[in-house]
Amino acid sequence: MEGHYQAVCVDDEYRISELAESDKDIKYIVDLGANIGTASMQFQKYFPEAKIIVCEPHPECMHYTKLNTDNKLIYVEEAIIGDDRKEVTFNICKWAGNGHVDGNFRWDLFEPMGSKLDHQITVPACTLKELIDRCNFPQIDLLKIDTEGMEGQILTAFKPYMFLVKHFRGEWHGDAEIPIIRRALQDTHDVFVSRKNTTHGDVFATRKNLPVTEIQYEGYKVIKEIGLPDRVVYD
Repeated sequence: MEGHYQAVCVDDEYRISELAESDKDIKYIVDLGANIGTASMQFQKYFPEAKIIVCEPHPECMHYTKLNTDNKLIYVEEAIIGDDRKEVTFNICKWAGNGHVDGNFRWDLFEPMGSKLDHQITVPACTLKELIDRCNFPQIDLLKIDTEGMEGQILTAFKPYMFLVKHFRGEWHGDAEIPIIRRALQDTHDVFVSRKNTTHGDVFATRKNLPVTEIQYEGYKVIKEIGLPDRVVYD
């Protein structure tokens, strides 16, 4: 719990405070893989008027998510996946941050770091499109996905509707998932992938039709795009 709070709230790994400064028009938020709700805590703090869907299939984690967000959001105790299954096996790990849908997790990467299976449960499942239709979300102004290896499949299934997403925040788990995530986003979004770690990292994306500002700095062109790190263009 302390690790999640430090990374998401204190270190602000998803750069939500920066996004809130540059985009005040965020009304619909979806948090997939909420764990104990630290990301949704940030969303509540910076976008208090937004409607927020919080998805977490692990009952104990969902319990803490509701406590951490004052039970004021839209809670969905389901796994969001990339296919038409209506229920899946969910692996609950001793390292709580690694709960995941069975069959997608990179044990080879995370078991040496301490991740270990504790037990399995069967949970209901749906796609992201089914989720937003059910909740009557006309768009997603901020989509966050941290599902321990299911990110690429969720985004690939949602690719025909990706134009509905303004900003994306998420994680990749293993190098093989990076090109899958890129392909799902690249037609509609500008994408930045953080490679600070070799096993996993963050992904940021912003829809291509949002305003872009170019400034000159010490002879270089700096491109400023809402929700993405500044890019330097060398002539």
